[in-house]
Amino acid sequence: MRYLSVLMGLGLLAFPALAGEPVQLVVGSENASVVRELLTLDLAAGQQELAHILPNTVLPESVFLRDTAPENPVRVVTQRVLSRSPEGAAPFMEAVWLVDAPAAGPRTLELTHIVQSVKWGGQYHLVASPEGGKAVFQAEVFLRNGSRHHFQNLSVSLGNAVQEGSGESAFQPCLPGIPAPPRQDPAGVSLEGLCPLPLLKELPPDSSVSMPLASLAALPVRVALQCDLVRTNPYADYDYSGGRPGGSTPMWVLEADNTVENGLGMALPKGKARVYRNTGAGMAFWGAATVEGAEPGQTLRLVVAPEPAVTVVKGFAASPDQGRTGVQTLTIKIRNGLKETREVRLYDQLQRQRSGMGGQAEIQEASDLYKMLDDGRVEFRVTLNPGEERVITYTVRGI
Repeated sequence: MRYLSVLMGLGLLAFPALAGEPVQLVVGSENASVVRELLTLDLAAGQQELAHILPNTVLPESVFLRDTAPENPVRVVTQRVLSRSPEGAAPFMEAVWLVDAPAAGPRTLELTHIVQSVKWGGQYHLVASPEGGKAVFQAEVFLRNGSRHHFQNLSVSLGNAVQEGSGESAFQPCLPGIPAPPRQDPAGVSLEGLCPLPLLKELPPDSSVSMPLASLAALPVRVALQCDLVRTNPYADYDYSGGRPGGSTPMWVLEADNTVENGLGMALPKGKARVYRNTGAGMAFWGAATVEGAEPGQTLRLVVAPEPAVTVVKGFAASPDQGRTGVQTLTIKIRNGLKETREVRLYDQLQRQRSGMGGQAEIQEASDLYKMLDDGRVEFRVTLNPGEERVITYTVRGI
């Protein structure tokens, strides 16, 4: 048997890639990226052994080698993926194949595998103005190589990971100067749905690269407080036995319309955001938020940080025995401890939670305007002046 490899320290140098053919790297959004290489070799007839160095984060079961020739292809007899930890050098994986060539001569083999720790996502920075109506806005695609492998001579594209069996995937960002890709095939990642990064040719070990999507000096934003009310007893629809109140701390929310009029109108990917507040005396870190992304025409929404100066307490206005009749009167007490007027959005869950008792609870009457949402919640919106306190009362049937 012939062993096609070159010793390099304690490891084996990969057999050479086809001249001028870049390594294709499709970076998934869910920590799974596909590497495709075309390798040219001058093989002897019969069985021989080949070896190739792989990134240390490769999924061994994903390694696949095949001959691209339509007739009389080289046959892979066995495949082994080994972990190597040479002294004084970074660990790596090595694939070793026993192949059988039907005849001597040059062959082009295609090697594909999946690596982890190479991923991409959206990265956002916002600086809210003192009055809160506008924000400095920057959006980027953030690409991270968390492996110890040096990817060189690359052709990089962004691709979305599709959950197996779900057919669901996030949309692609629209990079400046690159046409927006078509929608992805629900069955998987299609080549037409990839977003290329033509300027990116290499990814050194433990490195990161950011590519801008948008940079705006004054993005119109809506700033509000939202509070999702919680139950005292999570196993009951409304259980405030013993007079214990329920409630939660309101959260600051920033919303921006992803429209051309606002300077956006592009596919904004999922990612992380860091939000700052311009206080006039300097910038203060407001909080970090998870961004679910927004397609053109949708609303980019960030839940930024809690606001303890605004308190919300929920309880019952009548005796707890009233609930036995299927009717209960509830109260929500809100107090604005801030020095400015603020809108507070309150969300309460009316959908039944107890097993065997389906159906939707209904509001009979309420002291304030409300809106029923599709997910079974009720929404109240109130605007409070500094130091103002408000009590919302509403009666619910069907609990």
